Amino acid sequence: MLKHPIELLHLSKQKEEQFLNKGLSSVEDIAYFFPRRYYDFREITAAKDAVVGKSYAMAGTIVNLSSNGQRFTATVEESVETIPGYRAKFEVVWFGGGYYFNKLQMGEYYIFCGRASEFRGVCQIVSPIIFGTTPDEVCSIFPVYSKIQGMSTSFLQDQIGNAVGFLKANEKAGEKELFADRLHLMPKFDAVQELHQPSGRGKFRRAQERMDFEAIYDFYADLKKKDLYRVGVQSQTAPNDGKTRTFIKTLPFPLTADQQKTIDIIISEAQKGHRIHSLVSGDVGCGKTMIAVLSSIFMWENGCQTILMAPTLVLAQQHYKEMQTYAQQLGFAVGLLTTETKKRERTQLLKAFEAGDIHVLIGTHSVLSDEIIPCNLGMTIIDEEHKFGVKQKGKLEEYDKAGVHHLSMTATPIPRSIAMSVYSNELAILPIRTMPVGRKPIKTSQCFTPDEVFEKINAEIQKGHQGYLICPFIEDSESSQFQDVMSIATVKELAVNYFSDLDHSARIGVISGDMKQKDILDIVNRFSAKEFDILISTTIVEVGVNVPNATVIGIMSANRFGLAALHQLRGRVGRSADQGYCLLCAPERTERLDILCQTTDGFVIAEEDMKLRGPGDLTGDAQSGTSKVIDLIIKRPNLTKAIRKKIFSA
Repeated sequence: MLKHPIELLHLSKQKEEQFLNKGLSSVEDIAYFFPRRYYDFREITAAKDAVVGKSYAMAGTIVNLSSNGQRFTATVEESVETIPGYRAKFEVVWFGGGYYFNKLQMGEYYIFCGRASEFRGVCQIVSPIIFGTTPDEVCSIFPVYSKIQGMSTSFLQDQIGNAVGFLKANEKAGEKELFADRLHLMPKFDAVQELHQPSGRGKFRRAQERMDFEAIYDFYADLKKKDLYRVGVQSQTAPNDGKTRTFIKTLPFPLTADQQKTIDIIISEAQKGHRIHSLVSGDVGCGKTMIAVLSSIFMWENGCQTILMAPTLVLAQQHYKEMQTYAQQLGFAVGLLTTETKKRERTQLLKAFEAGDIHVLIGTHSVLSDEIIPCNLGMTIIDEEHKFGVKQKGKLEEYDKAGVHHLSMTATPIPRSIAMSVYSNELAILPIRTMPVGRKPIKTSQCFTPDEVFEKINAEIQKGHQGYLICPFIEDSESSQFQDVMSIATVKELAVNYFSDLDHSARIGVISGDMKQKDILDIVNRFSAKEFDILISTTIVEVGVNVPNATVIGIMSANRFGLAALHQLRGRVGRSADQGYCLLCAPERTERLDILCQTTDGFVIAEEDMKLRGPGDLTGDAQSGTSKVIDLIIKRPNLTKAIRKKIFSA
C-alpha cells in the first residue's frame, strides 16, 4: 500500500527530522503511532486509598505553595471530608523547574494525575498531569506515547490529529472497508481517533475490535497473495496406484491404520489432480519413513520423480539404504547427493536425474543446488522439517509453481508449522499416531544424579542392550553461566569411573559435531554393530540414528534442551519390541520436563513449545517469536471465521 509522504503535513524541517529519527516517515506512520499505554483517570481517588507505584487522579484545593528553588511543592486539601470535620491533604511536587507550579493559584480546585509515592508519611504525586479548575471537570483515559526526542506530547498529539484527519478526508472506501461495514464495525479512522483520544470504555473496545479486524484481514490477504500462484494450478493427475497397492501387500509387516489412511489420502488427492501440501506429523518410530517410501513409489509408478531432503548425512544415507532396498525389488533408480559426493560422481548423478534415469534423489542441503534440473518432478519431501529454516524449505517449495506435490515430515512440528496449519490455509496435517505392532511407549522419568543414569544403563547392558548418553557441550565451559552443564568430557570420565568399580566394564564410543563426517559415521556404524555398549554424544544423534538394540538414553543437563530436541532424542530408543527408557537428568524437577514425562505425543509437545516460543511470522521467515496477529486470531474467532470465508472464497 502506497503511503502519503510526511511533507503533506507541512511541518518544519526540524519537526520532520524528529519524526524521521523515530522511524515515522509518512502520514500513516504518524496516524498509527498509538499510545504505548493508557492511564485511567476517570475516577477521583482519595489519598488514603492510593497505593504507592500506581497511577491515580487525585483532586482538591491548593492550600499552600512553597519552593526552595529546586523543589516546588503544592499542598492540596481534598474536597471530601475523610472523617467528619477533617479533610486529608496530599502534596504535588516538581523538581528542578517550576513552570507548572507557577501557574497554580491558591484556593483553586485542580485534578492532578500521576503516579503515587510517599515522602515522610505524606502521599505525593511528582510532576503530575493537571486538569480542570472546577469539580465538574473530570479527565478520562489518558494516552502515554513513546518519547520523541525534542518533541512535546501536546505537539505530537496535534500532529497525530492532523494525520488522522488527512487520511480520513482522503480515504476511498475499498472492499475491506465495505466488508467491515457489513460486519457493523466502527469506521477505521473513527477507530484510530478513538484509540488516540478515548472517550469511553464501550467505544474504546469497539475501536480495538476494528483495528484487530485490520490486522487479521491484512494477515489473511497476505497469505492469499503469497499463495496466489497455487490458485488454479492443476497438479499432474497421477491415476495409477496398482503397483503401489501391490507393493504394500508384499511388505513383511502390516501398515498401521494411520499409515494406511495417510497414504490413501495422498493417492486419492493426486488422482483427483489436487495438489498435496501436507505435514506428516507422527511420533518418533511411528513409520513416517514408510510414507516417504510409498509416496516415492507412487510417483515413480506415474512417471514422476521425487526429491527427498534430510538434515544430516547420517539420515540421508539411512533413507538411501532403505529406499535402495525397495528400488532393487521394484526396478526404479535411487541417487544420493551430499557434500561428500565426489565431483565426477556428482556430475554423472545430475545428468542422470535430468535425463529421468534417476527416479528418487535423496540428499542433504545439496539437493537445493540450482544445478539440479529434474526431468519430471512430481513430489518434494522434507524429513525432519523442524531442522530446516524457512528459506531453505522455500527453495524446494518453489516447485509449487509447477504444481509439484510437497510433504514435510516430523515428530515435533515447529511452532510456525503448527500455526500455519491451525490458523492459515497453507498446510494440512496428516497425523500418524498409531505405533507399529509390538512397539511399547517409552518410559520417561526425571533423575538428579549421573549415577542414577549409569545404574539404569548398566541394567540394560546386562540384558544385552545398549544405551546413549547425551550432553549439551563437548568440553566444560569456563563461563559461570554454564558451570552446571555436563559436557561429554565430564560424562565420559564419570562413566569410566562408574563402570571401572563394577566387575565388568562397558565399551564406550564418543561422537561430537567437531569430528569429521566419515569418523562420525564410522562410530555410529560400529555402535549399530554392537561394538560399543554406550554411545556418548551431543545432539547430532537427534535424527537419523536408528539402533533397535539401544533401549535406554540418558540426557544429561536435560533442563538445557528444548522440548522438541528432548522428544527427538528420546526417539532414539524404543525402536524395537523391547521396552525403551528415557532418563532426564537435571539438578531439580521442572514443570517443563514433566511435560516429557506425561506425554509421548510430539504434536502436544510442539503445541507446548509454541506457547513458550511463539509461532513466528507466518508471512515471513521467522520460525518462532511472538506473533501478535496469532493472538488476535485466537482472541476473535468469530471475526476470524468471517474474514477467512471472505478472503479464501473470493
